[in-house]
Amino acid sequence: MNTFQLPEVWISSIEHLDKMTKINSENKWWKQIFGIQKIDPNFPQIKTSGFSFPVAYFSKGQVKVIPEKLEYSAEIFETKSNINYKNIQDNLNFDLKLDQIDEISIYKYPKPYLEKFNYPWVSLKMKNGKTILICSAMKIGQIENGLKETATLYHYIQNYVA
Repeated sequence: MNTFQLPEVWISSIEHLDKMTKINSENKWWKQIFGIQKIDPNFPQIKTSGFSFPVAYFSKGQVKVIPEKLEYSAEIFETKSNINYKNIQDNLNFDLKLDQIDEISIYKYPKPYLEKFNYPWVSLKMKNGKTILICSAMKIGQIENGLKETATLYHYIQNYVA
């Protein structure tokens, strides 16, 4: 049986990206420097060196695609000495039957706060009207690999969605 797996992906939604852009737009760089930025306390964020930053995803984990379904399981974050994660859904797990996907496409957010960080997502529009966004987790210095992995995920799922 053919399978495709990515050990680190982000899960998001268009609504989540909209809210993140709004938060970033309202928090200019100087507010971040003085630590007076306002982030919804329930919004997913990373805190490092005393600064909090909203993140483009609400869950991070691994995805596995087999011919009839996509399986997602969240990663449980371990607190590191200089990085704290807040409000990341580490209990999000789902199986998605590929025949429930109405449309698959590559999605680039149309109004990013910073184009430099506007990564492409695999957009899965479901027959029930919901849309799930999946992107290979981007690591500093490995953006090119993440983009290739996201494109590979798209092509792999596309082979099973007709």
